[in-house]
Amino acid sequence: RLQLSGDLDVPVAISNFLLRGSVLRNTPWIMGLVVYTGEDTKIMRNRGSARSKLSKIERTVNRLIVIVFITQFLLVVLSVIVNAV
Repeated sequence: RLQLSGDLDVPVAISNFLLRGSVLRNTPWIMGLVVYTGEDTKIMRNRGSARSKLSKIERTVNRLIVIVFITQFLLVVLSVIVNAV
C-alpha cells in the first residue's frame, strides 16, 4: 500500500501497473509511482532496432540495381552533351 497525505491509502498491485510503452488515455489526471524492474525484461530486450531481414542475394541485387541506374543516368548525360556539340 502507498500512503499519501494523511489517511489516503492507495493499493499498489499488479492490476494498478501501467507497463512501459503503454498509453493511458481519457483520464483527467493520474498519480504515478516509478518502479524499476531492470534490463532483463521482455520490453527492454526488444527496444533495439530490428535487424535487416534481407538475404545476401537481395542486398547484392539492390546494389547492382543502383549501379545500373547510375550508369544509365551517366550515359544519358553523356549522350546529351555529345548531341549538343
